[in-house]
Amino acid sequence: MSLDGGSATSVGTGFPPVDWSDDGFIYFLTGDSPGADVDRAIVRVRAPGGGQLDTVFHAGARAPLWFDALPSGRGAVFTMYAGADASEINVVDVETGEATPIGPGVYARYAASGHLLIARGDGSLMAQPFDESALRTTGAPFSVLEGLWVGPFGDAQFTVSDNGILLYTPGEGWGESIVWVDRAGEEAVAAPEWTGADFRYVALSPDGTRLAVSVFDGVAEDIWITRGAGAQRLKLTFGEGRHTRPIWYPDGQALLFLSNRDGEPAFYRRRADGSGDIELVRTGDHPWASGILSSDGAWIVASTRGDTTGAGDLLGIRVGSDTGTTRFVATPFTEAQPALSPDGNWLAYTSNESGTFEVYVVPFPDTDAGRWLVSSGGGQEPVWAQSGTELFYKSAGRLMAAAVRTAPSFAVLAERDLFDITAHQSDLVHRRYDVTGDDARFVMIRNLPFQEQGGSPVLVLNFFEELEAMGGR
Repeated sequence: MSLDGGSATSVGTGFPPVDWSDDGFIYFLTGDSPGADVDRAIVRVRAPGGGQLDTVFHAGARAPLWFDALPSGRGAVFTMYAGADASEINVVDVETGEATPIGPGVYARYAASGHLLIARGDGSLMAQPFDESALRTTGAPFSVLEGLWVGPFGDAQFTVSDNGILLYTPGEGWGESIVWVDRAGEEAVAAPEWTGADFRYVALSPDGTRLAVSVFDGVAEDIWITRGAGAQRLKLTFGEGRHTRPIWYPDGQALLFLSNRDGEPAFYRRRADGSGDIELVRTGDHPWASGILSSDGAWIVASTRGDTTGAGDLLGIRVGSDTGTTRFVATPFTEAQPALSPDGNWLAYTSNESGTFEVYVVPFPDTDAGRWLVSSGGGQEPVWAQSGTELFYKSAGRLMAAAVRTAPSFAVLAERDLFDITAHQSDLVHRRYDVTGDDARFVMIRNLPFQEQGGSPVLVLNFFEELEAMGGR
């Protein structure tokens, strides 16, 4: 789109990051985001009119990120991302598509001084002499500074101008904390010694003494058990892939979760004390997205991915029975985030049939016997109060509590706005919070405040002169 206005022009289909090079090409990625087993490539297209996509580098199932097109147009530097400690900086020749490893790092930018500036996962910024016309390094890397803010996928916060001004953000890096929040919105950190990680999902055990938490390290997502502040943590899953969206069995002895450890996402079970092996509960014969257990443990109510044909439905799996499924809610729209009432008689879920996701309730298991709208103006992540007389959900950055009646028929009696949740993690697939047995507190995943992640941006003038003084040519 022109800065003078006018309509936007599509130049291709892909996903970030995007880089617009000096020679008029726009670089971006095709495939899918890191964590999915798909075919990826760095491509470029001539701007502004678009046209044929040229493949710069074919990555396959690997995860190329954070590329920077070189001024000569001969190549680009990029990160082959494999986590904070195992990622590698590469330079690719755009004519041949061949990539050459440079060395360890999570993020790199070319500087007009003739250096590559390379951030590492530990927050250090290195500089290495580089001949961009020959696409090769001409000297060893040396340290520039420590304490650089580095994000969860290596997105280091620095940039350098062609006239030698460095701008960077110091800090400990991106992350989140697990917090207890009461009904008035007052917070307390659940595990002060365990902050700054990329927490994905959290589930409270039936007896309220343990938390199951899935944590993403940039490569794999695994499930941990903790009893909170000062307690030792137990890791339940290992290996590559995603082990995610944990749900407790009603007796609190085991966890149900999704994993792509053997290919397509499937449901698995693991004892909460870490004993025994991981057990397959249901194969990946459907595009499973999320699942919950009924209060008697007899049913898994599972949602299927909404980005696949005929999916975005709620299906029932009889635990321990045959391979069939029961269609609980299946429409042309996307249904997701199932939540069963404590007595097992009511199923809450979200649907986008109105054009935005709202929360609905149907009887269970006879889901065709009626349906009631709970939210208005948007709703997601329904969670039943343990009393069965309230249904919590998120709407427009607020946590809501709907007082409900379930006999002689279902009805929403009143709605109450509890507190602001804009600083807490939300999701359209699976809930990212839980409620205590007395319905007095919630466990949530909170983004760390900026002052705990990074400080104020730092501007360094005459940066190229500093590089030269460090012996960098």
